Amino acid sequence: MAYQKTKNVEGFTLAFEGAFYEREWLDPAVSAIEGSYLRVAGSYHDALSLARQSLHGCVTGAPGPGDIACAQLFHQRCGAIGDQACANDAHASAAQIQTFLIGLLQNPAPSALAAKDRQLQVDLAQVDTYLLAVTDATRSGDSVAVRSVEASYALAIRAADADLTLMVGTA
Repeated sequence: MAYQKTKNVEGFTLAFEGAFYEREWLDPAVSAIEGSYLRVAGSYHDALSLARQSLHGCVTGAPGPGDIACAQLFHQRCGAIGDQACANDAHASAAQIQTFLIGLLQNPAPSALAAKDRQLQVDLAQVDTYLLAVTDATRSGDSVAVRSVEASYALAIRAADADLTLMVGTA
């Protein structure tokens, strides 16, 4: 409402799309938990490999087509691309992280990797938390907070990528 009252069209659009996206995140998560979501990966190893390929491309700056949003945020490009594009990248990256978490949920870790799997899921949840913070900071127009959260996001992505590097060869 604040953006609408001040006639800030870009801010209003950003807030509106953010509210719409939050609903879009909930439906697949609930469907995955209840078991009606389409299978993301055929096995635990496949789920790890998909996540590893994506996150490693993000970290190394050689993303695949579906990983460009992650790379934009990882390499702290929000200031260069603008609030709307930054928020779009955060939404796309959050959807990608959600897909990884669904793949892991659908394919439980072998008992030998249970502890490492828990750490990976904690790190992915941290990534998701930073993505929400990026969205909030862009909505409020706080460029200092955006830069700070982008740096934290990069550390969290690096931690998840390191988890996956240790796990892929052993799954």
